Amino acid sequence: MITGRLYRSSDDLLRKERENARWLLKAFNDTLPDDREKRDIILRKLLGTSGSNIYIEPPFYCDYGYNIAPAIISTPISIVLCWTAHR
Repeated sequence: MITGRLYRSSDDLLRKERENARWLLKAFNDTLPDDREKRDIILRKLLGTSGSNIYIEPPFYCDYGYNIAPAIISTPISIVLCWTAHR
């Protein structure tokens, strides 16, 4: 899509990236409430970055992870963020 080509969700690379994200999300969502260090490690693998100000409370879901640029968002309710970022 970013390169101007059609988005094909069945593409082998995209399927592998989604599967990798699902495994990381499963590990993240299964962490204990006080296991902040483990969550940070998983988020770093999933998002490619994890700053000291990033806090995401499980459950968290996304398709790929690497196309998310973390920003400071504070809300007491569940939200859905949808955007496309350059890879």
